[in-house]
Amino acid sequence: MSLIQKTIFIVLVFLAGFLVFSDSSAQQQCQLSSASWGKQTVSIGEKVIMTVNGQNCNGFWLSLNIYEDDTVDDDFLGTTQLTFTNNTQATTEIAFTQASYDLGDDVGEGSSEEIYFEAVVGSGATESKKISSILTLNQPSSGACQLSTGEWHW
Repeated sequence: MSLIQKTIFIVLVFLAGFLVFSDSSAQQQCQLSSASWGKQTVSIGEKVIMTVNGQNCNGFWLSLNIYEDDTVDDDFLGTTQLTFTNNTQATTEIAFTQASYDLGDDVGEGSSEEIYFEAVVGSGATESKKISSILTLNQPSSGACQLSTGEWHW
């Protein structure tokens, strides 16, 4: 084999390897397609499922940033993280507490709050985001046990 043939062979092998690896890395970029709640309305303490759908997401870390929807500035309630265990869907279940309700409670909002979450995977140029639908979070219904008085007896 002549020097020119060896050079051409090495260049072709390099180009073929470059094309194979560049295509596979492009296919591995996780793209989120939807984010949703399992219910439209829950009360404090009631569990609700959060679902995020995507493509090529197996093994990717996912942040779910939870907010209370306000007219001007939304109130940040917290973040939960999970990992995609398959390429297309990640789910988790949460229950809101009175403390998380109080974080988003502003004067004059009544007995319910509108909650949404932002699903984020990746960062910088590879970041993908989706916003969920609105979940209505209600105070517990009347009849919930509340201590109104107490008395000591000796």
